[in-house]
Amino acid sequence: MHILRFLMLSLPCLMPLVGARRSSYRVISADLHAPISQQALLLREHPAAEACLDYLRGARARALIRQAGYRLPGPA
Repeated sequence: MHILRFLMLSLPCLMPLVGARRSSYRVISADLHAPISQQALLLREHPAAEACLDYLRGARARALIRQAGYRLPGPA
């Protein structure tokens, strides 16, 4: 039996890192769907949460996100 799942592109790349068995996948062309917008929200002030958001906004995290196949808004 074949099971079809839609998941983020980076997940198949991460599977070997967590010891999961190899998976096959196909990339769905961006022309076939609307862009998927993901956002982060800080619900209350907390130093660790603020540091995480600061990291995600930084150049290193943005580069890693692009390497995983995502497009980012704003300046490169």
